[in-house]
Amino acid sequence: MQLAFAFPPALVLGLIVSTILPLLVGLVTNTVTSPGRRATLLAALAAVTGLLTELLAAVEAGVTYDLGTGLVIALGMFLVAVGMHFGIWKPTGVSATLQQVGMKDAGTASTTPNDVTALPPGEQLARAYGDRLQLTPEQINADLTHRRR
Repeated sequence: MQLAFAFPPALVLGLIVSTILPLLVGLVTNTVTSPGRRATLLAALAAVTGLLTELLAAVEAGVTYDLGTGLVIALGMFLVAVGMHFGIWKPTGVSATLQQVGMKDAGTASTTPNDVTALPPGEQLARAYGDRLQLTPEQINADLTHRRR
């Protein structure tokens, strides 16, 4: 019996890509994207990456493409990506930072009322819940004024 210890470049590249997949998902989604949608996107990216990694490895080795191996690699990449997200990227705040990229006024616009406490009450509610209620700050302020009387 012989033992070989080698790192196929395609598999190493696939492993590296799977560690940054959660960051890519963070770049193309925002903070209001549902976790289910983000997980689905991550799973799809991991599947594509896993299948392409096996294709590249098969081409490099000059062997037949094995779909089963590609699916197993895709599952492993998804698990690595989820582990990286919850183990490193989310606790360190990297995921949240990347989700803010491209958002207008990323420092003040938020989906949580705690981040906008310096604003008038109507503006706080509008930024926090206005998209769900479809109300403007003026409508909320008018309602608050009416209720105080």
